[in-house]
Amino acid sequence: MKFLQFSNRLNTSWRTLFVNTSFMIANTLAGSAFGFLFWMVVTRYYDVAQVGTGVAYIAAITLLANLSEMGLGIALIRFAPTIDQQNKFINTNMTAVALSTLIITGLFLAGTAVWSPELQALTGLNWQTALFLAAALAFSVAQFLDKLFVAFETTHFMLLRNVAAHLIRLGVVASFGRILGAVGILLAVGMGAAVTLLLSSYVFAPRTLTNYSPRIAWDWQMLWSKAQYSFGNHFSQLLWNVPPLIYPLIIVSLLGAEANAHFYISWMIANVLF
Repeated sequence: MKFLQFSNRLNTSWRTLFVNTSFMIANTLAGSAFGFLFWMVVTRYYDVAQVGTGVAYIAAITLLANLSEMGLGIALIRFAPTIDQQNKFINTNMTAVALSTLIITGLFLAGTAVWSPELQALTGLNWQTALFLAAALAFSVAQFLDKLFVAFETTHFMLLRNVAAHLIRLGVVASFGRILGAVGILLAVGMGAAVTLLLSSYVFAPRTLTNYSPRIAWDWQMLWSKAQYSFGNHFSQLLWNVPPLIYPLIIVSLLGAEANAHFYISWMIANVLF
């Protein structure tokens, strides 16, 4: 009898693992396919310099999101399912990610004229700078909440969020985003992240964790107790993720926007093929 109970639990665990892994694989494949389609649409409707600048915008946002995450997403996956005060733990980590994003993005924007003169639209206090800051914040927090769905084995919500984000990006970049040039590419990514962040926060997350509601929270002890685990994982993730994100920013600064466009599109096609 005990053997049958153990066998049933094992089968259930394997089934859950298989289903969630399948959704994660589907999420990766969908991201690659939609990403390729996105840039094909961009190259059709935008000139070469606008494409190169747009590539730099998105690379910068993705880089800032990686730097700002501080390993808290991995800590969420590891500890959230078993920790006491789950809602407080999730919201404290989410608040920390948001605060970190605002600080790091603010520092990046303050020095844009020095380390990336090609992104001159982001210098000074203007609506483009505000858009970039908002896009970086939405992108960073939305990616953090994706880890919530991994932690609680509801990865179908992660897939749905990312597909929705890609569809919004395509719609914006092929319509009114074209009027704004390279900033329209930034707007497309920002709108995709912002709309699906709201979707994750108020629709998907409450269905993942009963009685969950997103709000600002802070518990320094919770953060500090997981700091060693978080920062260890953060450092290893940066070693893997950051180098490819720096290339477009280096190229746009040294060779200009047009060279950056040619590099990135060729590189993207090579990644798809090989």
